[in-house]
Parts: sequence; C-alpha cells; structure tokens
Amino acid sequence: MSLELDTLNIQINEPLKAANIRTVVDTDIIVPDSKPDVLNVLQVNAISSVTEKYIQKDHVTVSGVIDYTILYSGDEEQIHVKSINFKTPFSQQIEVEGVEDDMFNYVKSDVRHIEYHIQNSRKINVKSVVSLETNIIRSGVAPVVAGISSSSSIPVKNEVIKAFNLAVCCENNFDIEDNLRVPGSNPNIDDILKSDIRLESGELKVVNNKVIAKGSAVVNTLYTCDDDIYYMENEIPFTEVIDVDGITPDMHSDIDYDITGAAYEVESDENGDKNGVYVKISISCLVRAYEDEQYDVVADVYSPDYEVNVQRKSINVSEIIDTSNSTCAINDSIEVSSAMPPMTKIYNFISSPYIENSYIEGTTAVVEGFVNAQILYLSDSEASPVYCAKKNIPFVHRTEISKSVPGATVSATVHEEHGSYSFKSPSEADVRISLRLNVNVIKNQQTDVITDVEVNEDLPIDKSSQPGIVIYFAEESDTLWDIAKRYHTTTAEIAQVNKIDEDEQLKNRQQLLIPKRRVDKI
Repeated sequence: MSLELDTLNIQINEPLKAANIRTVVDTDIIVPDSKPDVLNVLQVNAISSVTEKYIQKDHVTVSGVIDYTILYSGDEEQIHVKSINFKTPFSQQIEVEGVEDDMFNYVKSDVRHIEYHIQNSRKINVKSVVSLETNIIRSGVAPVVAGISSSSSIPVKNEVIKAFNLAVCCENNFDIEDNLRVPGSNPNIDDILKSDIRLESGELKVVNNKVIAKGSAVVNTLYTCDDDIYYMENEIPFTEVIDVDGITPDMHSDIDYDITGAAYEVESDENGDKNGVYVKISISCLVRAYEDEQYDVVADVYSPDYEVNVQRKSINVSEIIDTSNSTCAINDSIEVSSAMPPMTKIYNFISSPYIENSYIEGTTAVVEGFVNAQILYLSDSEASPVYCAKKNIPFVHRTEISKSVPGATVSATVHEEHGSYSFKSPSEADVRISLRLNVNVIKNQQTDVITDVEVNEDLPIDKSSQPGIVIYFAEESDTLWDIAKRYHTTTAEIAQVNKIDEDEQLKNRQQLLIPKRRVDKI
C-alpha cells in the first residue's frame, strides 16, 4: 500500500526552566577628595543593568554594573547633604540546564535589598542583593504529518493544534535626553544630589519590521541651594522607532522597559544662572510579538488489516489563555521609627515595585510582590537634620481569567505609574502608589505529533482467534475510533451495523455489535 504524506512545519518555542537567583555584591565606596567626610548615610539608591551574557554548556555567565547614588550628611560646620555616584561591576554564573549559544536569552536584573556600613569617614561598605532572572527560549520547527493519501483508504483521525507562538523577540537600547528647567518658584542650583526616574509607557504602534514606542520619563530631581534642599519634577516624552525584523501589525506585541543608567549635569543660561539640568537616560527594552496559529494535523492512523508503524515526537506548544492590562492601587503609610527624629518637611518620595510570585488560583491569576518605598525628610535635629524613612509595602493583585486551566502559568510585569505622598503627622506620612501590571496566562503542554507513517503489507493482522461478532458494552470514556482500532475494523462499519452516526457520543453501557472484518486484498 503506497502512502503519500503531506507534511507541515510547526513552530516550536520551548521556554527552558527559568532560573531566578540572588547574588550579593559587596563593595567599598571611597568618598572623593572633593567631598566632605561622612557623618551619616541618609539614603542609598541603586540601578543594576546587564552588560554582557556569555553562554557555556548548561550555564549563563552574566556581567553587569550597579550604579549607586548615596546621600549623606557632611562634617562641615553647617550640616550639608552631599551625594556620591559610584559604579561597581558584578559577575555571576547561572545554571540553566540545556541552554545553548544559539538560543534567545534575556536576563533581567534588579537590586532587591541594600545594606550599608560606614567603615570610616572616607569609606562606606555597601552590600546589595541583586536578583537575576533568566528567560531562555529554544526555537525551531518540527515536521508533522498533516494528511495521508493512499492507494487504499485507511482510517485517519485529524486534530487541530492551537499554539501561541513567540514570533519575534529582540532587545534594543536607546537614550533619551533633555534640558530641564528649574521652576520659577525655585532658586537656582548649587549642586544636584540625585535624580529619580520613573518610566511611563504609552502607545505601542507596530508596522512591518518596526515598532513605534511612545512614553515618558518622569524625572524627580533633588538639589541644593544655599544649604537648603529643593525638589523639582519634570516629564520627558519620547517617541522611539525600533527596528524589529519580522514583526507585523497583526501580531500580539508588547514592550518592557528598564532603566540601565542616567547621567545629569547642571547647566547655566546666557546670564550664567544655574537654572537647568541636562539629563541623559539609558533605556533597555524587550520587544515581544506573538502569533496565534492553528495547525491541522493527523492525530492517529491505523490499518484494520495490516501492521502500521507510526513514528511520533513530543513537542512543546504554548497557548495563551488570557491576557490583561490593569492597575493596582496601594494606599499605605510610612512611619518614622522612635529612634529617628520627627518630620518637619518631606523632600521627596521614591518607590520601586517588584514581583515575588505569580500563580493560578481557580479562575484567578494572582501576582504577589512588594513596593520598596522611601521618604527623605527634614527634621529639627541640629546634629543631622535629614533622614530617610523606609518601608517594604506588600501587594497582591488578582485578575479574573476566562476559565480555569490546570497547569497554566502566569507571566507578569509591573511598573509604577504614579506615586505621591501627604504629610499626616510628624511621625507618619501617607503614600499612594499606582502600579500597572501586564498579566498573561499561558498553558505550556507537551503534545505528541506524528512524523512518519508506514504500512507493512507483509504483516497482515492475525484475526483467526477473533469471533465473527462481538457484543461490546461501551464506557463513558470510549470513542467509536478507539473501539474500531481495537477490533481492527472501521468506524463506518460499526456505525452502519448499529445504525448510529460516526461522530455520535457513546453512552455508558451502550451496546454495540462489532462484526469481524475480513482482510482486504490490495
């Protein structure tokens, strides 16, 4: 029996088991000669970024940089707040079984925790806990039997495989820059202490092989003038055209931003007044685009008369179950500990959200995390008038999904949309934080597909011991296909004898007559 097999290629995007590790980066920060001695550390902020990834067998070596900004009180007669900017490298090997050099790999880094210790007036020891999360995808195609033509008809069962394929995934880096002006109500700048930056994503437009990403960077700048501290907020809108080979408007696309660095310097106007700040922000973005695919393939095949060799292969396919883009509002308060002086004025408030866990609970996608919130404030203490109050604020975000799917996983990203504060009392400040979460519920499953079929006419099925007719009582799990295959006949013959439709769902204990089928001679 000659067979002609029609084949098609199924795109495979198999995510390797993600590795999420924490590593401690220990560094000594030396106070520059141009800065006064350290009396008290007020605040330590850090941004981590990945600069290089090197793949070896079953390992990914990640190199990166932590960019620190340290605010401290100096030792001059009048208490001054000063800042130090310092970069320190780090490197970490991550074990990822099965990783190979040609796989797409993306590593996200975050500084989750910072501890510091003043070793002496010119040296500060800082220990940072850096989270490194790997996302590695093995891509390829699998040839699959999609149809069978033969000189004699053989039973063939078809099925549709639904897949949500990652069609495009690429990293890109770009810079945005601007000249920020001091508000008219504020004095000029003596020294910039720090700038906190929050990215707000906007419209994402896709054209062939390009994405047009719109958003804005909200820059909160803390600076000094005449021994006092001032604060200003500016917004820098941006539109970035990013080349992305293979992307099309009909794909499901998203973009994830990370700030990898920032530089700023004081600018003077034509009169010599220092009333401006030049800011350059380095941004890394990850663009992903997905395609909904449907593949019509052969799920099973047999011959009622001859032995059939069916070769199968197990492949991984992903299906997106649900997706959402929603906000999470956090209202909480930050209290000043009893060991710290009370507040008289709040200088600024910064917050950074992190995801700790995500999972499915019934028909709900649950994302758990925390927001690291810090308030820099002025006290009436003569010894050290500036302090920082901190709090990790937990959050739980729940999103209803269309259906419960066993084995589904949750992929989520979080960004701060807005943060504000209000002075409640000398010992407490209310904070309000708006988070935006992108949540995808994905089912990854192993599916067996047929890669080759061969009918062996030299091996007819021995039916000598099979009775002329079998009385069979069906079970609820039975299908006409399974019964026909078991007794070496066809669904058409069983349906004809029992006067039922071939696609009829069988009832429990339903009686079926199954006649013995003779071997067809080809």
